[in-house]
Amino acid sequence: MIGDKVIGYESGADIYFTKPVDPAELLAGIAAIAKKQWSPNLGAEALHLRPDRHVLEGVNGIVDLSPNETILLAGLVRAAGQPLAPWQLAELLGFSDELPTSAALEMRIARLRKKLITAGAASPGIRAAYNRGYMLCCNILIG
Repeated sequence: MIGDKVIGYESGADIYFTKPVDPAELLAGIAAIAKKQWSPNLGAEALHLRPDRHVLEGVNGIVDLSPNETILLAGLVRAAGQPLAPWQLAELLGFSDELPTSAALEMRIARLRKKLITAGAASPGIRAAYNRGYMLCCNILIG
């Protein structure tokens, strides 16, 4: 039973219940997740990606993005804290025949990291997940 919980948490679960679950524990778990998901400070701390204008707005101001940077960043935001593999990033960028080199992909990510920091994100805004790809590490709202 404990092994199943450990596997669940290692797989990315925020909470793991076993049956039968006590109603008080269930309500407390739901409240904790809701508080984490709907924190009133989230909007104040978050950066705002404006895909229609290709800009990133943050506490330090507005940063212009290229169309490809906008696509990459939107993809990372939509991945909801999960890493995107290099082939997924290449697919977002429209590479259908061959993958870009890892150096070319890292260069794009490095430029995007700098722009995140310029807008006000804590460093690193994007981190490499060993053998899995890249993952967003800051709050960004799209819209």
